[in-house]
Amino acid sequence: MKNHRDHGTAEQTVGCLSVLARHVAESVAHRCFRLLLLGAILGFGSGLSTTAQAQSTLVPGDIALVRMNEDNVDAFSFVALVDLVPGTVVYFTERGWLNTTWIGNTESHLKYTAPAGGLPTGSVVHVDESAADVLTVTGSGTVVFAWGTSGFNLSGGDQMLAYQTSSATLPTAAANLTFIAGITLNDGNGASADYYNDPITHWTVATYANTGGTATSKSTLPPGLTNGLNCLSVFPDFNVLASQDNVRYNNSLTSGTRAQLLAAISNAANWVYDDITNYPTSSVGPFTVTSLVPEVDVQGNSTTITDGDMAPAASDHTDFGSTPVAGGSVVRTFTIRNTGTGALTLGGSPRVAVSGIHAADFTVTTQPAASVAAGGSSTFQVTFDPSSSGTRTASLSIANTDADENPYNFSIQGVGTAPTPEIYVQGNGVTILDEDSTPSAADHTEFGSADSTTGSVTRTFSIRNQGEAALSLTGTPRVAVGGANPADFVVAVQPAASVAVGGATDFQVTFNPTASGLRSATLSIANSDSDENPYNFAIQGTGTSMNLAAGAIAFIGYNSDDPDGFAFIALSDLPPTEQIYFTDEGWSGTAWNGSPSEAHVSWTAPAAGLPIGSIVRVYESATATLTASAGTVSGVLVGTVFHYSSGDQVLAYQSATGADPAAPQFVAGLHADYQSDNYDAATGWSATGNSDSTSRVPAGLANAVNCVALFPATTERHNAKYTGTLTGSADALRAAINDYHNWSFADTPYAIAPSDFATPVVTYSPEIEVVGNGSVIAAGDTTPTIVDHTNFLGATLVGQTVARTFTIRNLGAGSLTLGGTPRIALAGADAAAYAITTSPAATVAAGANTTFTITFTPARTGPHAALVRIANNDANENPYEFAIAGATAPALSIADVAVDEGNSGATTCRFTVSLAYATEQDVFFDIATADGTATAVDGDYTPKSLASQFIPAGAISFAFDVLVSGDVAIEPDQTFFANLSNVVGTTVGDAQATGTIRNDDTTVYTYDDWTMMNFSTAELADSTISGLTADPDGTGFPNLLRYALGLPARGHFASPVATNVVGTTATMTFPVRAFAVDLQYIVQSSTDLATWGDVQSYLSTAAPQDIVRAVPAPGGAARFFVRLKVVRTEP
Repeated sequence: MKNHRDHGTAEQTVGCLSVLARHVAESVAHRCFRLLLLGAILGFGSGLSTTAQAQSTLVPGDIALVRMNEDNVDAFSFVALVDLVPGTVVYFTERGWLNTTWIGNTESHLKYTAPAGGLPTGSVVHVDESAADVLTVTGSGTVVFAWGTSGFNLSGGDQMLAYQTSSATLPTAAANLTFIAGITLNDGNGASADYYNDPITHWTVATYANTGGTATSKSTLPPGLTNGLNCLSVFPDFNVLASQDNVRYNNSLTSGTRAQLLAAISNAANWVYDDITNYPTSSVGPFTVTSLVPEVDVQGNSTTITDGDMAPAASDHTDFGSTPVAGGSVVRTFTIRNTGTGALTLGGSPRVAVSGIHAADFTVTTQPAASVAAGGSSTFQVTFDPSSSGTRTASLSIANTDADENPYNFSIQGVGTAPTPEIYVQGNGVTILDEDSTPSAADHTEFGSADSTTGSVTRTFSIRNQGEAALSLTGTPRVAVGGANPADFVVAVQPAASVAVGGATDFQVTFNPTASGLRSATLSIANSDSDENPYNFAIQGTGTSMNLAAGAIAFIGYNSDDPDGFAFIALSDLPPTEQIYFTDEGWSGTAWNGSPSEAHVSWTAPAAGLPIGSIVRVYESATATLTASAGTVSGVLVGTVFHYSSGDQVLAYQSATGADPAAPQFVAGLHADYQSDNYDAATGWSATGNSDSTSRVPAGLANAVNCVALFPATTERHNAKYTGTLTGSADALRAAINDYHNWSFADTPYAIAPSDFATPVVTYSPEIEVVGNGSVIAAGDTTPTIVDHTNFLGATLVGQTVARTFTIRNLGAGSLTLGGTPRIALAGADAAAYAITTSPAATVAAGANTTFTITFTPARTGPHAALVRIANNDANENPYEFAIAGATAPALSIADVAVDEGNSGATTCRFTVSLAYATEQDVFFDIATADGTATAVDGDYTPKSLASQFIPAGAISFAFDVLVSGDVAIEPDQTFFANLSNVVGTTVGDAQATGTIRNDDTTVYTYDDWTMMNFSTAELADSTISGLTADPDGTGFPNLLRYALGLPARGHFASPVATNVVGTTATMTFPVRAFAVDLQYIVQSSTDLATWGDVQSYLSTAAPQDIVRAVPAPGGAARFFVRLKVVRTEP
């Protein structure tokens, strides 16, 4: 009985461990105790122990058999490939297994119990039968016979099987036990007919040719085991090798992981055998089982992130950088690497968890795998989607089986950015960087050349917004001009005040130089970009002069012998820094001859200008070096500069595009040709002009008028000098100088310095002209226009200013004097609205110009007219007068509008935003609807809101359409509003308009087959009808019939009154309202619709009812009508 109780206690304990496998030992023991205690309570045993220990629940391969002796001393050995906790029980048997149960019943079962200290991994246990049924254990633990068996006797071809079970009695079915190791010698004394090997497993199969008995020393492959993996057949082919009674593992591998050792031991090739002598216990082992230890490592951007890292960095992707709060996100991929020898398990749920202050801003969008093999890796992704601006922080935690890095934690962070604008400016499609100081033609910041009097160049630039919020241009003006020459650059078209995300707005800058030479300025754009405000960049252009008329100078000296050079006299005042180009390249009639050895050089007048009658000598002072006696000379020196040869020429011209232009404006010319094949006898110039030293008469010049051809005879000289008079009028001198008869010729150079000539005395007269915006304003002009800037229409608001700059040009040969006080006078009724804020110079040299500025500052609304008067010494235009006009910017208003509602669909209600008159600039505004008695939420109209709308310059109106919803409800007229706001560029008149929705529904409704109406005038005279216009249900509408029939006061409804005709009888069906004691329902008939007779009347009852009334034809009429009449009596 005691033995039985012991077995029962042990088996229930094992059974508990089977049920609760993989719990920690303390937990399992506790649950076993509860189970056993419960068994006692239920009466399954009265003396059960409550001190049972937890056992190791083993799986196939946790131990391996390494020795088996069948001669003399039967024995076997096994090695523990895992730790066996104290008290762990393993059963061993020599009894074979036949597919589903044991073979026979004469073989013994042994019970091995691990010692109190447990059986460590790598321990070898030897069990030897030292005497009959006396078992000796070498190593640790104890062995006894189990299940009441005895007679341990290993024989040839035998097997040894190891198993665990939770059964309290000998288990006989696979369901009650777990095989964990096995070995079979399977030799069978040669080729016996009792059995044969399975060709795959090499264990015995369950078919026997000899029916006279059962081979008890044979075994099929036990369930759950795999030959060569966790068990083995030492002799796979008994036909080759006869019985071998003693076998052991050959120790080919004694140190390694569980898997490595198990694979080596389960390989039959690693076993040795002896048919005579037993193998001693010392013949196997010792073994060392190395642990499979995982080692976790997490990387971002291929950089290791240390466990516990609290300092996010961009280098390892723990710092996600910045991204917009609205619509922005950043995804980072991290890699979990296992650098250890054992599989790494990620046991968290989720495997990668996010915590911390802003955990909601970080999401693990892709989780890693649950297990990472040794040397393997798995990735996970984290998405940063900030919910607010600023630095957002969180922590990642990865629960895992790394012994010293569980969990693996590190911090992450990112920055949420509020939507911000991002400005950049382009010219010609090329981005211009903020603070760019190097103007370039590629991005249009280099404007090129323009004539300083009449020329201009306009460039269009684009302001773009590549940010996440609208960009505001906050300056006044939005694009401002500064720098060295701001007056030369005008923002002709300003950009819009706001640029939407991804949008753009353009502005135009016009270069209109006021002087010759390089002119520069800076554009500045104040804006809402946080780090590029203002956005600045440099612009430049070159002012060129084409002020001089043909004959403004004349050549008076020419040397083609060293030193090469020429001299000219000014026959008009040359303005300060006036440019004249000189060349010895010939003119073909339509273009330059194109000789590469000829030079074009620029001469610039002195800063004070060059007075009429002045003589200038330009000569080659050294090789490729030119010197001027007055002014400066420069240029690209190509070949030998002005190395004249016989028959050469020198030409003077002006250009708007610099040296060597395609279309020069010639001023003077000298040709030193001689009679030859290409000689033109009429002009003395070349007939073809197609070689280095030949030239036709320059375009715009006339020989002997403003240019001269020397040497018309057959003999030519290398040098020439004008020897005529230099006293007289400019015209007379010009004619004399360009007459070759007044020249002397020699083969040696002449002295042609200014002092080598008599002092010139030249008389002349001025010629005034006034220009505005590049257009000439005629003297006496009385029609101000926007074109020439004499019209200031719509340019400003009351109290604000706008300035216009005008140019006075002297087209004559003498100085122009502005002798008035002040030099520019204003007259007229509204002269006080204008002021001369910049005065012109008192004297204007011949060919030069000066500017003045008029500023318009209105003190009231409406038009303002005035007259400009310029006193001067022009003989026929003194004073020079012209009219100017201006007006304040027109008020912006929005007008009321009314539309009929309609019964369905939508009707357009169009509001008109308008200016009193057109302006020269765009007018911007926002416009939006607002509820009145009509509301958007009730569906009366569709709300609408538009920002940054504008009326372009020159236009006066803008249409704003709102959709009004139609219905059939009878209701009063309703109103809503359209409001203007954020108006830029003008004043505001009426900023709100009322939209009226007129109700076009009436009290008469037509239905499919009936008409609902009040009584006619004749019926109203019926004294029995009263309260016709009463409102029984207080809706505000006369609705007696609807009330009587139980219908709502408003809306369209199918008729509740039905009729039918059978033969000559009509049937009327209608509802009667309950408790309406003041109502009488009368069915009537008529043959002519004029006279009606009562058929039947009905009164209301305590409950609703449907009346069905048959109406016969009155008097047998072939046609008749029926109707329902409702009468209400006064209560």
